[in-house]
Amino acid sequence: MKILIALLLSLLLTACSAPPAQEEQVPPEAPVEQELPLEQPAPPQEQTIHYEAETTLFADTLYAEDGTQLLHYAVHIPYLSAWREDGTEITEAQNEPEEKALAAVQTFNDRFAVWHSDEAIREAADAASVDLAWYQEEQMDWYGGYWMELNCTVYQTGDLISVSGVYAAHTGGAHPNTYLLGWNFDSNNGVFFGAEGLAGHTELQEAVASEIVRQAQERAAEYEMQAEEMFWPEYESIIADWPSYAISFDENGMKVAFSPYELAAYAVGVQEFILPYDFLADYLDEPAQIILGLTTE
Repeated sequence: MKILIALLLSLLLTACSAPPAQEEQVPPEAPVEQELPLEQPAPPQEQTIHYEAETTLFADTLYAEDGTQLLHYAVHIPYLSAWREDGTEITEAQNEPEEKALAAVQTFNDRFAVWHSDEAIREAADAASVDLAWYQEEQMDWYGGYWMELNCTVYQTGDLISVSGVYAAHTGGAHPNTYLLGWNFDSNNGVFFGAEGLAGHTELQEAVASEIVRQAQERAAEYEMQAEEMFWPEYESIIADWPSYAISFDENGMKVAFSPYELAAYAVGVQEFILPYDFLADYLDEPAQIILGLTTE
């Protein structure tokens, strides 16, 4: 009995002195890396291309073999260039917009290249040479030869580049002649346009004609004359065809200009009429107003 009790005590003491069971250690989870969304590249910014129109002088004097002056010419030719935002001129296209810009530049400059082409200058010099030979044959004093001058004023706003020109020349005859010229260019579309294309209807043409007739009559009255006396008797029908004459634009509006002989005698001189933008706006469609800078898209 004593032996059994001693054995039980021994088992109890062993159980009490045993170390506590260890809890299972769970290793900490590694932190989960958050996947950040890939940064999307910024959409390419459309590069702004701007145009600069300025005049360039071409001048020379040509002589006959004996040293007699045949021709002097001095022409100020409009020249267009296209530029990037960083201030570099576009001479070789790097993308489609620049190709379009260079095409517009070429269209513009080609229109004026004829004014200083070798062929045109040579033709004028040859005509002067024929005149000189006739004067010498008739033993008449030579009047000094031909001369030609072109002066241009450039007005630029938004997509519009408008050129107003005055061409004066003496190619024989009693006196020099003067011609008024006008060119209008839409740089965004790379095309020249006429006044007839400014509206999709005939109201503009009729309204402008009526206003020019009114101004012509007012101008004649300032000289105490009837319009039929100051201008050609059929002046109203001439004015009705105003888009066929010199049209240009500046800060004051649209200018319609008639050279000597076109609307009146040479002595009356050139005749210019200004149509303010406020007047034109009521007759222009939206594309025309955008081209002229009167509204934006």
